[in-house]
Amino acid sequence: DLLIASLSILRVQFCCEHSIPMSLMSSIILFAATIVEMSADEDDHFDYFVFAQVYPTAICQADNDFTPDSCVIPNGTTHWTIHGLWPTRQDGSYPQFCHRRESKFHPSELSPIEDILTSQWPNLFPHKSKSSIWKHEWDKHGTCAASLPATQGEMNFFSKALKLHQKYSIADALQRSGIIPSNENTYQLNQIDKAVESAFTNGRTIKVHCLKDKKTGEYFLADIRICIDKDFKPIHCRGKGNRYPRAAKPTYQSCPSENIRYIPAASGASGAKSSVHGALSSLVHLLKPLKFLGIYFIALLVF
Repeated sequence: DLLIASLSILRVQFCCEHSIPMSLMSSIILFAATIVEMSADEDDHFDYFVFAQVYPTAICQADNDFTPDSCVIPNGTTHWTIHGLWPTRQDGSYPQFCHRRESKFHPSELSPIEDILTSQWPNLFPHKSKSSIWKHEWDKHGTCAASLPATQGEMNFFSKALKLHQKYSIADALQRSGIIPSNENTYQLNQIDKAVESAFTNGRTIKVHCLKDKKTGEYFLADIRICIDKDFKPIHCRGKGNRYPRAAKPTYQSCPSENIRYIPAASGASGAKSSVHGALSSLVHLLKPLKFLGIYFIALLVF
């Protein structure tokens, strides 16, 4: 829009100075703007992937500090889940929203793997649809991975991410090094780095991010990223190109060198709580016809 506005101003000035018909100049400007847009849209060059995994418990803890009950962990969600598989360039920049015209998201294509996606790559925000996170990741990142046969098309892209999630189990790597969710213990950043690097990358650097608790000022372990080449082998993660979500709050940030909390899931996890509420609502609905017997009110008192 800014480009077209700028060109429109130049159009008036140029036409007046050179007696070129305004309609012809308008067509030229529109063509130029289209070419520029297509060039940006088609520039899907990348050098490696960033594979990001997140810890839903930390996300919901930090998010609910800002907006109560805005984050829900669905039943069956794995301990660590997928955040994204992101094509990235050597300089830290990355292509995004590539080939939009011919690469629209079709959730039906993911039907064969929908259940496993729901548990390993879930949407945590109940005001959005289950597939909203998949659509976002496909539109922004998956469309830019088409130059590689292994990640070309929705099924290939999401299936590859699921395989990487199985291969690089963050929970297992941390546990093997004695790093487990705890209300008492805190951990040092180099402990976390070493645990994941020794398990998966043979010492190649990773990226670790935290979320800060608004109430306590504590830092929660929330996001771990492994960089992999186009053969899906680990490489060093470079210092440039940190990606933090543009959502208002909470936001990922670099972890401190020590006193990092790896918080356990609450016994009354959000997903379970949601399911209980749903079950009670269904029960109340079934009992409505029995109001005249007083059973409805007794049931409400009991539950």
